[in-house]
Amino acid sequence: MEVLAGSTTPFRLVFLEAGEAAGATLVAPYSPDLNPIELALAKLKSLLRAVAAHTVTALEDTLGKLLDKFTSQYRQAYFRHCGYSAR
Repeated sequence: MEVLAGSTTPFRLVFLEAGEAAGATLVAPYSPDLNPIELALAKLKSLLRAVAAHTVTALEDTLGKLLDKFTSQYRQAYFRHCGYSAR
């Protein structure tokens, strides 16, 4: 459908009408800015770099502490930011 996004040909209109009749919805192309998992992992990597653990044990300990910071409210905020309804 991305190929048809900028087209105004009759084929595009027929295709879109058929899709709507079948209950399909047109969605935007993938964007990492609208993916809560991508945002959370980027934040986690940033926090890990700031700590700069130099051993496996230190990295494991740090990772455990950092993951505890991602509370339920924090995770829901990522989903809301990306346009999802957080329950």
